[in-house]
Amino acid sequence: MSITAITPISAGAALRIFLTPPAGAIAWRILRLASDTFAGPSDPLAAVVHAGVSKSVLDDAGLVDGATYWYRVYYWSGVAWTASASVSASPTATYTDESEDALTVLRDRLEAGLLVEVQRGNLVHVDGAIPVLTAPPIYDDTRFPVVTVHLQNESPTERYIGESLLGDEGETDWFTGAATDSQGWLAETTLTVMGWSLNPDARKDMRKAIRRVIVANLPVFDEHGLLNVSFTQQDTEDFQSYSAPVYQVMTTFTCKTPILVSAPAAGNVTDVTLTADAIF
Repeated sequence: MSITAITPISAGAALRIFLTPPAGAIAWRILRLASDTFAGPSDPLAAVVHAGVSKSVLDDAGLVDGATYWYRVYYWSGVAWTASASVSASPTATYTDESEDALTVLRDRLEAGLLVEVQRGNLVHVDGAIPVLTAPPIYDDTRFPVVTVHLQNESPTERYIGESLLGDEGETDWFTGAATDSQGWLAETTLTVMGWSLNPDARKDMRKAIRRVIVANLPVFDEHGLLNVSFTQQDTEDFQSYSAPVYQVMTTFTCKTPILVSAPAAGNVTDVTLTADAIF
C-alpha cells in the first residue's frame, strides 16, 4: 500500500506518481505538502493532487523545478482511511531539442554554395561573397546582390503511436546502453528563399545559381533528415519599396523535417507485472 514511484516529467515543473493500492481500497486521495507534516486525509494545508481511483497521476499544479515536494496517499476502504508512507520528489526539466532546423541547414548550404558560384565567376559581388540573411535587407546598408531565407510555414504532417518518431531501437545508445525517451513528428516545412539583384540579368544568374546549389546539396539535406525536398521558382520585381528598382527571384523550398525532443529515461521496459481486477 505504497507510492510505487514518483518520476519527474522531462518538460519540467511536473511529477508523475505511480501507486500500488492495498487490497480492499476502493478510492484514494493523494495529498501534497512542502514538508512531511501531513495531518490526515482532510489536511487543510495540503493540496489535493487526486481524489479517485487512478493509479498513475500527473501533478503539475504550481510546481517549481528544484523544489522538494512531499506526497502521501490516503486509501479509503469504505469504512476507514489507511495512510501510505510519505515520499518526496523534486521536478526538473531534462529535455533537449534534437530537431533539425531546415532554415538553418538551407541558409548554411546556400552561403557555402553561393561562395563557390562567386569564385567560379557565375555571380559577382564586391565583397567576394553573397550574404545570406534571415531578414529582409535594409537598402541603404546593403551591397547587392543578397539572398534571404524565411520560414513560411511549419506544421505536423506525420505522427506516430505515442509520438515516437525513433522507435525503441533509436532510443538506446548502442555504446553506453543509456536509454532516452523522445517525442516528435515529421513536419511539413516551407521556406522562402529570395534573391535580390539590381538588374534583370543578375537576377537570371542568381536564379540558376540557387537552383544549382539546392540540387547539389540534395545528399546533404538527406543526411540532415530533410526529406522529400522540392522547390519552385518565380521572378518578381519591387519598384516601389526602395529608391531603385529591385529584381527578385523567389524560391519556395519545401521538405519534411524531423521535430524531436528527447530526455534521459530510466531504461527500456524489460518485464511487465500484470494484476487483473475482476468486476461483476
